[in-house]
Amino acid sequence: YNLLLDAWCCAALFRTEAGTLPNAASQRAREILVLLQENFEAAEKCKTSDLSTDHDGESYARALQPQPNKESFDMVFDVVLKVEGPTVARRVLAWMEYIYKMKRNHLAKPARKYYIRLLHAYANSRDENAGILAEGFLRHMNATG
Repeated sequence: YNLLLDAWCCAALFRTEAGTLPNAASQRAREILVLLQENFEAAEKCKTSDLSTDHDGESYARALQPQPNKESFDMVFDVVLKVEGPTVARRVLAWMEYIYKMKRNHLAKPARKYYIRLLHAYANSRDENAGILAEGFLRHMNATG
């Protein structure tokens, strides 16, 4: 699945360089990551059920769902930040913080580099509210540790 994510991320970056609209490819990468996480969570719930009572193999198939890993989150965060900007990237980061905090995926824990990249993106944006947004994000960082 990381190869699929990589293909969509590369498509978004290629479209940026080519001057065409890259948002659709970046959005698709986000959708795939969310779908992977949702399927992984569903599979985790299935692991507690008795697989031997399932005659069509559906529970077994769900139990084999891949878990999004650090590379998955890193690829998508990077492309969203580059293509869709810091506002959307901050939503992705908040989602990662949430699924980590709720113990849905320990690999979703945002590394320090995500916060630094986001602050750089605010600083380099042409948004007239960049200072306010960066300051609010710093407050969030201080509050969450």
